[in-house]
Amino acid sequence: MKRLIPLFVSTVLAATPLTARADQNGVAVIIGNGTYKNGIPGVDFADRDAEAMHRFVADILGYQERNIIDLRDAGKAEFEAIFGNERSYKGQVWQYIRPDGSSDVTVFYSGHGAPGLTDGRGYLLPVDANADKAEINGYPIDLLYKNLGSLDARSVTVFLDSCFSGESAGGPLLNAASPVFVRPALPGAGDGMTVLTAATGEQLASWDLTARHGLFTNHLLDALYGAADSNADGKVTAREAKLYLDDKMTYAARRSYGREQVASLYGDGDTILSQASYGGTFAERPALTPSLAKVDPTEDSQDIQPVETAVTPLPPPQPIIIIRAPDRDAVPEKRVKQAWKQRPPRSTKAWPPKDKKKKWTPPGQRKSAKRRDDKKKQGWIPPGLRRD
Repeated sequence: MKRLIPLFVSTVLAATPLTARADQNGVAVIIGNGTYKNGIPGVDFADRDAEAMHRFVADILGYQERNIIDLRDAGKAEFEAIFGNERSYKGQVWQYIRPDGSSDVTVFYSGHGAPGLTDGRGYLLPVDANADKAEINGYPIDLLYKNLGSLDARSVTVFLDSCFSGESAGGPLLNAASPVFVRPALPGAGDGMTVLTAATGEQLASWDLTARHGLFTNHLLDALYGAADSNADGKVTAREAKLYLDDKMTYAARRSYGREQVASLYGDGDTILSQASYGGTFAERPALTPSLAKVDPTEDSQDIQPVETAVTPLPPPQPIIIIRAPDRDAVPEKRVKQAWKQRPPRSTKAWPPKDKKKKWTPPGQRKSAKRRDDKKKQGWIPPGLRRD
Protein backbone atom coordinates (compact mmCIF):
# COMPACT_ATOMS: atom_id res chain seq x y z
CA MET A 1 0.00 0.00 0.00
CA LYS A 2 1.31 3.45 -0.85
CA ARG A 3 2.37 5.78 1.91
CA LEU A 4 1.12 9.34 1.59
CA ILE A 5 3.31 12.02 3.07
CA PRO A 6 1.22 15.19 3.42
CA LEU A 7 2.60 18.66 3.02
CA PHE A 8 0.84 21.63 4.52
CA VAL A 9 -0.09 25.22 3.94
CA SER A 10 0.40 27.55 6.86
CA THR A 11 -0.35 31.19 7.49
CA VAL A 12 1.55 32.56 10.46
CA LEU A 13 -0.24 35.45 12.16
CA ALA A 14 2.57 36.95 14.19
CA ALA A 15 1.71 40.60 13.65
CA THR A 16 -1.14 40.50 16.19
CA PRO A 17 -0.40 37.91 18.90
CA LEU A 18 -3.37 36.33 20.62
CA THR A 19 -1.73 36.23 24.02
CA ALA A 20 -1.99 38.86 26.71
CA ARG A 21 1.73 39.58 26.48
CA ALA A 22 3.79 39.56 23.31
CA ASP A 23 7.38 38.39 23.79
CA GLN A 24 9.17 40.55 21.24
CA ASN A 25 12.62 39.43 22.40
CA GLY A 26 11.84 35.71 22.50
CA VAL A 27 13.87 33.31 20.34
CA ALA A 28 12.57 29.94 19.15
CA VAL A 29 14.22 26.97 17.45
CA ILE A 30 11.83 24.55 15.74
CA ILE A 31 13.17 21.41 14.07
CA GLY A 32 11.11 18.79 12.26
CA ASN A 33 13.20 15.83 11.08
CA GLY A 34 10.96 13.58 9.02
CA THR A 35 13.00 12.23 6.09
CA TYR A 36 16.11 10.29 7.10
CA LYS A 37 18.94 8.73 5.12
CA ASN A 38 21.03 5.58 5.64
CA GLY A 39 17.99 3.30 5.83
CA ILE A 40 16.51 4.97 8.92
CA PRO A 41 12.68 4.93 8.90
CA GLY A 42 11.03 8.32 8.59
CA VAL A 43 8.94 10.25 11.08
CA ASP A 44 5.73 10.76 9.15
CA PHE A 45 4.27 13.65 11.14
CA ALA A 46 7.41 15.61 12.05
CA ASP A 47 6.59 18.37 9.56
CA ARG A 48 3.09 18.79 10.97
CA ASP A 49 4.43 18.84 14.53
CA ALA A 50 6.95 21.55 13.69
CA GLU A 51 4.42 23.63 11.75
CA ALA A 52 1.88 23.51 14.58
CA MET A 53 4.51 24.54 17.13
CA HIS A 54 5.57 27.39 14.85
CA ARG A 55 2.00 28.64 14.91
CA PHE A 56 1.98 28.45 18.71
CA VAL A 57 5.16 30.45 19.34
CA ALA A 58 4.13 33.09 16.78
CA ASP A 59 0.43 33.43 17.61
CA ILE A 60 0.33 32.70 21.34
CA LEU A 61 3.80 33.55 22.66
CA GLY A 62 4.09 36.51 20.30
CA TYR A 63 7.60 35.77 19.03
CA GLN A 64 8.68 37.78 16.01
CA GLU A 65 9.08 35.80 12.79
CA ARG A 66 12.64 36.98 12.39
CA ASN A 67 13.45 35.39 15.78
CA ILE A 68 12.06 31.95 14.86
CA ILE A 69 14.65 29.51 13.49
CA ASP A 70 12.56 26.92 11.64
CA LEU A 71 14.34 23.92 10.08
CA ARG A 72 13.17 20.79 8.30
CA ASP A 73 15.38 17.70 7.98
CA ALA A 74 18.36 19.23 9.78
CA GLY A 75 21.77 17.61 9.49
CA LYS A 76 24.63 17.43 11.99
CA ALA A 77 26.23 20.65 10.72
CA GLU A 78 22.97 22.56 11.17
CA PHE A 79 22.59 21.35 14.76
CA GLU A 80 26.05 22.62 15.61
CA ALA A 81 25.52 25.89 13.76
CA ILE A 82 22.40 26.59 15.84
CA PHE A 83 23.31 25.25 19.28
CA GLY A 84 27.11 25.26 19.13
CA ASN A 85 29.42 22.34 19.76
CA GLU A 86 31.64 21.05 22.56
CA ARG A 87 34.16 23.86 22.00
CA SER A 88 31.73 26.81 21.92
CA TYR A 89 28.10 27.43 22.81
CA LYS A 90 27.91 30.60 20.72
CA GLY A 91 25.79 29.36 17.85
CA GLN A 92 22.91 31.04 16.09
CA VAL A 93 20.73 31.05 19.22
CA TRP A 94 23.43 33.00 21.08
CA GLN A 95 23.50 35.50 18.21
CA TYR A 96 19.73 36.05 18.36
CA ILE A 97 19.18 36.56 22.11
CA ARG A 98 19.41 40.02 23.68
CA PRO A 99 22.67 40.80 25.52
CA ASP A 100 20.75 42.24 28.50
CA GLY A 101 19.29 38.81 29.36
CA SER A 102 15.68 39.71 28.49
CA SER A 103 15.13 36.93 25.93
CA ASP A 104 13.15 33.74 26.50
CA VAL A 105 14.29 30.73 24.48
CA THR A 106 11.95 27.97 23.30
CA VAL A 107 13.26 24.83 21.58
CA PHE A 108 11.06 22.19 19.93
CA TYR A 109 12.30 19.02 18.27
CA SER A 110 10.29 16.31 16.51
CA GLY A 111 12.32 13.44 15.10
CA HIS A 112 14.38 10.43 16.07
CA GLY A 113 16.58 10.06 19.09
CA ALA A 114 19.06 7.26 19.60
CA PRO A 115 21.15 5.80 22.42
CA GLY A 116 24.91 5.63 22.30
CA LEU A 117 25.91 1.98 22.17
CA THR A 118 29.28 2.59 23.84
CA ASP A 119 28.75 5.54 26.17
CA GLY A 120 25.04 5.14 27.04
CA ARG A 121 24.26 8.81 26.31
CA GLY A 122 21.13 10.01 24.56
CA TYR A 123 21.48 11.70 21.16
CA LEU A 124 19.22 13.69 18.86
CA LEU A 125 19.54 12.09 15.44
CA PRO A 126 20.26 14.37 12.46
CA VAL A 127 18.87 13.18 9.12
CA ASP A 128 22.35 12.38 7.77
CA ALA A 129 23.39 10.33 10.80
CA ASN A 130 23.88 6.61 11.30
CA ALA A 131 21.89 5.34 14.26
CA ASP A 132 24.48 2.66 15.03
CA LYS A 133 27.14 5.38 15.37
CA ALA A 134 25.24 8.01 17.28
CA GLU A 135 28.36 8.79 19.33
CA ILE A 136 30.02 10.08 16.13
CA ASN A 137 27.29 11.78 14.14
CA GLY A 138 24.50 12.39 16.66
CA TYR A 139 23.96 15.54 18.77
CA PRO A 140 24.23 14.75 22.52
CA ILE A 141 21.33 15.71 24.74
CA ASP A 142 23.64 16.70 27.59
CA LEU A 143 25.55 19.00 25.23
CA LEU A 144 22.26 20.61 24.18
CA TYR A 145 21.34 21.29 27.80
CA LYS A 146 24.84 22.53 28.63
CA ASN A 147 25.01 25.01 25.74
CA LEU A 148 21.46 26.27 26.31
CA GLY A 149 22.23 26.69 30.01
CA SER A 150 25.30 28.79 29.13
CA LEU A 151 23.15 31.38 27.37
CA ASP A 152 22.38 34.64 29.11
CA ALA A 153 18.64 34.12 28.70
CA ARG A 154 15.74 34.86 31.02
CA SER A 155 14.33 31.35 30.60
CA VAL A 156 14.85 28.26 28.44
CA THR A 157 12.05 25.82 27.60
CA VAL A 158 12.66 22.59 25.65
CA PHE A 159 10.05 20.25 24.15
CA LEU A 160 11.33 16.94 22.73
CA ASP A 161 8.93 14.68 20.83
CA SER A 162 11.45 11.90 20.56
CA CYS A 163 12.48 8.71 22.29
CA PHE A 164 15.96 7.34 22.91
CA SER A 165 15.31 3.63 23.12
CA GLY A 166 16.51 2.77 19.61
CA GLU A 167 12.96 1.95 18.51
CA SER A 168 10.43 4.11 16.70
CA ALA A 169 6.85 3.97 15.53
CA GLY A 170 8.18 3.43 12.00
CA GLY A 171 10.50 0.56 12.94
CA PRO A 172 13.80 -0.18 14.71
CA LEU A 173 16.71 2.23 14.34
CA LEU A 174 19.57 0.04 15.52
CA ASN A 175 21.10 -2.78 13.50
CA ALA A 176 24.04 -3.61 15.73
CA ALA A 177 22.17 -4.22 18.99
CA SER A 178 18.75 -4.88 20.40
CA PRO A 179 17.25 -1.77 21.98
CA VAL A 180 16.02 -3.88 24.90
CA PHE A 181 19.54 -3.87 26.33
CA VAL A 182 20.15 -0.13 25.77
CA ARG A 183 19.19 2.16 28.62
CA PRO A 184 20.41 5.68 27.85
CA ALA A 185 21.14 7.97 30.77
CA LEU A 186 19.27 11.21 30.04
CA PRO A 187 20.53 14.28 31.89
CA GLY A 188 18.37 16.61 33.91
CA ALA A 189 17.76 20.25 33.08
CA GLY A 190 20.05 23.02 34.31
CA ASP A 191 19.16 26.12 36.28
CA GLY A 192 16.49 28.27 34.68
CA MET A 193 15.62 25.51 32.19
CA THR A 194 12.37 23.55 31.81
CA VAL A 195 12.29 20.36 29.73
CA LEU A 196 9.31 18.24 28.68
CA THR A 197 10.03 15.02 26.77
CA ALA A 198 7.67 12.56 25.11
CA ALA A 199 8.80 9.49 27.04
CA THR A 200 11.35 8.09 29.45
CA GLY A 201 14.63 6.65 28.21
CA GLU A 202 13.44 3.10 27.50
CA GLN A 203 9.93 3.93 26.23
CA LEU A 204 8.69 4.43 22.68
CA ALA A 205 7.21 7.72 21.47
CA SER A 206 3.96 6.93 19.65
CA TRP A 207 2.04 8.63 16.83
CA ASP A 208 -1.54 9.83 16.80
CA LEU A 209 -2.76 8.58 13.42
CA THR A 210 -6.12 10.35 13.73
CA ALA A 211 -4.68 13.78 14.51
CA ARG A 212 -1.68 13.13 12.21
CA HIS A 213 0.74 14.32 14.89
CA GLY A 214 3.10 12.79 17.34
CA LEU A 215 1.08 11.64 20.33
CA PHE A 216 3.12 13.87 22.64
CA THR A 217 2.92 16.95 20.38
CA ASN A 218 -0.83 16.63 19.84
CA HIS A 219 -1.66 16.53 23.55
CA LEU A 220 1.02 19.08 24.42
CA LEU A 221 -0.55 21.59 22.03
CA ASP A 222 -3.98 20.95 23.54
CA ALA A 223 -2.47 21.64 26.95
CA LEU A 224 -0.75 24.84 25.81
CA TYR A 225 -3.95 26.15 24.21
CA GLY A 226 -5.67 26.07 27.60
CA ALA A 227 -6.84 22.51 28.16
CA ALA A 228 -4.32 22.05 30.99
CA ASP A 229 -5.39 25.16 32.94
CA SER A 230 -6.87 23.15 35.79
CA ASN A 231 -7.24 26.05 38.25
CA ALA A 232 -8.70 28.43 35.61
CA ASP A 233 -6.24 31.22 36.39
CA GLY A 234 -5.50 31.91 32.72
CA LYS A 235 -2.02 30.35 32.89
CA VAL A 236 -0.64 26.96 31.96
CA THR A 237 2.40 25.95 33.96
CA ALA A 238 4.84 23.13 33.22
CA ARG A 239 3.42 21.11 36.10
CA GLU A 240 -0.13 21.51 34.78
CA ALA A 241 1.01 20.45 31.32
CA LYS A 242 2.72 17.36 32.77
CA LEU A 243 -0.42 16.36 34.68
CA TYR A 244 -2.50 16.81 31.53
CA LEU A 245 -0.10 14.62 29.53
CA ASP A 246 -0.19 11.94 32.23
CA ASP A 247 -3.97 11.94 32.03
CA LYS A 248 -4.52 12.17 28.27
CA MET A 249 -1.38 11.04 26.42
CA THR A 250 -0.46 8.12 28.68
CA TYR A 251 -3.97 6.71 28.45
CA ALA A 252 -4.10 7.18 24.67
CA ALA A 253 -0.83 5.25 24.25
CA ARG A 254 -2.12 2.37 26.34
CA ARG A 255 -5.55 2.28 24.68
CA SER A 256 -4.31 2.59 21.08
CA TYR A 257 -1.03 0.67 21.19
CA GLY A 258 -1.00 -1.26 24.46
CA ARG A 259 2.26 0.34 25.57
CA GLU A 260 3.49 2.62 28.32
CA GLN A 261 4.42 6.20 27.44
CA VAL A 262 4.90 8.69 30.23
CA ALA A 263 6.14 12.24 29.64
CA SER A 264 9.15 13.45 31.61
CA LEU A 265 9.46 16.89 33.24
CA TYR A 266 12.76 18.40 34.31
CA GLY A 267 13.23 21.81 35.87
CA ASP A 268 10.86 24.26 37.51
CA GLY A 269 7.27 23.05 37.38
CA ASP A 270 5.94 26.56 38.04
CA THR A 271 7.32 27.89 34.75
CA ILE A 272 4.48 29.51 32.78
CA LEU A 273 4.27 27.98 29.31
CA SER A 274 1.27 29.94 27.97
CA GLN A 275 -1.30 32.50 29.03
CA ALA A 276 -4.84 33.45 28.12
CA SER A 277 -5.65 36.41 25.89
CA TYR A 278 -6.84 39.82 27.03
CA GLY A 279 -10.40 38.58 27.45
CA GLY A 280 -9.31 35.88 29.89
CA THR A 281 -9.87 33.03 27.44
CA PHE A 282 -7.37 30.94 25.54
CA ALA A 283 -7.20 31.11 21.77
CA GLU A 284 -8.65 28.22 19.82
CA ARG A 285 -6.08 25.81 18.46
CA PRO A 286 -5.87 26.24 14.67
CA ALA A 287 -6.12 23.28 12.32
CA LEU A 288 -3.58 22.47 9.62
CA THR A 289 -4.97 21.74 6.18
CA PRO A 290 -3.14 19.26 3.92
CA SER A 291 -2.53 20.66 0.45
CA LEU A 292 -0.38 18.13 -1.37
CA ALA A 293 0.61 14.50 -1.04
CA LYS A 294 3.97 13.02 -1.87
CA VAL A 295 3.69 9.38 -2.97
CA ASP A 296 6.36 6.75 -2.51
CA PRO A 297 7.02 5.44 -6.06
CA THR A 298 8.38 2.12 -4.82
CA GLU A 299 4.98 0.91 -3.61
CA ASP A 300 1.84 -0.24 -5.37
CA SER A 301 -0.21 2.57 -6.89
CA GLN A 302 -3.60 0.87 -6.68
CA ASP A 303 -4.34 1.85 -3.09
CA ILE A 304 -3.74 5.57 -3.33
CA GLN A 305 -6.15 7.43 -1.09
CA PRO A 306 -7.44 10.88 -2.01
CA VAL A 307 -5.98 13.74 -0.02
CA GLU A 308 -7.98 16.86 0.75
CA THR A 309 -6.61 19.89 -1.04
CA ALA A 310 -6.81 23.42 0.27
CA VAL A 311 -8.37 25.58 -2.44
CA THR A 312 -7.18 29.16 -2.59
CA PRO A 313 -9.75 31.51 -4.20
CA LEU A 314 -8.56 33.17 -7.36
CA PRO A 315 -8.58 36.97 -7.63
CA PRO A 316 -11.46 38.54 -9.59
CA PRO A 317 -10.87 38.65 -13.34
CA GLN A 318 -9.47 41.89 -14.69
CA PRO A 319 -10.81 43.47 -17.91
CA ILE A 320 -8.64 42.86 -20.95
CA ILE A 321 -8.12 45.89 -23.19
CA ILE A 322 -6.96 45.15 -26.74
CA ILE A 323 -5.54 48.01 -28.79
CA ARG A 324 -5.43 47.22 -32.49
CA ALA A 325 -3.09 48.95 -34.95
CA PRO A 326 -4.86 50.82 -37.77
CA ASP A 327 -5.23 48.90 -41.01
CA ARG A 328 -3.51 50.85 -43.79
CA ASP A 329 -5.54 49.16 -46.49
CA ALA A 330 -8.74 50.44 -44.90
CA VAL A 331 -7.74 54.13 -45.08
CA PRO A 332 -9.92 56.01 -47.62
CA GLU A 333 -8.22 57.16 -50.82
CA LYS A 334 -9.11 60.80 -50.21
CA ARG A 335 -7.27 60.76 -46.91
CA VAL A 336 -4.19 59.30 -48.63
CA LYS A 337 -4.15 61.98 -51.32
CA GLN A 338 -4.78 64.70 -48.83
CA ALA A 339 -1.90 63.46 -46.72
CA TRP A 340 0.33 63.38 -49.82
CA LYS A 341 -0.46 66.99 -50.58
CA GLN A 342 0.33 68.01 -47.06
CA ARG A 343 3.82 66.56 -47.19
CA PRO A 344 6.44 69.22 -46.45
CA PRO A 345 8.90 70.18 -49.23
CA ARG A 346 12.21 68.38 -49.33
CA SER A 347 14.09 71.64 -49.01
CA THR A 348 13.24 74.64 -46.95
CA LYS A 349 14.91 76.95 -49.51
CA ALA A 350 12.41 79.31 -51.18
CA TRP A 351 11.69 78.50 -54.83
CA PRO A 352 11.77 80.11 -57.29
CA PRO A 353 14.70 82.27 -56.11
CA LYS A 354 13.94 85.89 -55.51
CA ASP A 355 16.59 88.02 -57.28
CA LYS A 356 15.82 91.73 -57.49
CA LYS A 357 18.64 92.47 -59.98
CA LYS A 358 17.75 89.85 -62.58
CA LYS A 359 14.41 88.90 -63.86
CA TRP A 360 13.83 85.24 -63.60
CA THR A 361 13.26 83.37 -66.88
CA PRO A 362 11.88 79.85 -67.06
CA PRO A 363 14.51 77.30 -68.18
CA GLY A 364 12.76 76.58 -71.56
CA GLN A 365 12.84 80.24 -72.62
CA ARG A 366 16.44 80.97 -71.69
CA LYS A 367 18.97 82.02 -74.47
CA SER A 368 22.67 82.43 -74.25
CA ALA A 369 24.07 85.99 -74.27
CA LYS A 370 26.16 85.31 -77.47
CA ARG A 371 23.15 84.36 -79.62
CA ARG A 372 21.27 87.35 -78.36
CA ASP A 373 24.14 89.69 -79.31
CA ASP A 374 24.43 88.11 -82.81
CA LYS A 375 20.78 88.69 -83.47
CA LYS A 376 21.15 92.33 -82.59
CA LYS A 377 24.00 92.73 -85.11
CA GLN A 378 22.61 90.68 -87.99
CA GLY A 379 18.96 91.13 -87.48
CA TRP A 380 16.49 88.39 -87.23
CA ILE A 381 15.99 86.01 -90.18
CA PRO A 382 13.09 83.67 -90.32
CA PRO A 383 14.15 80.00 -90.10
CA GLY A 384 13.09 79.17 -93.70
CA LEU A 385 15.24 81.94 -95.26
CA ARG A 386 18.41 81.23 -93.37
CA ARG A 387 21.53 80.14 -95.20
CA ASP A 388 24.32 78.06 -93.98
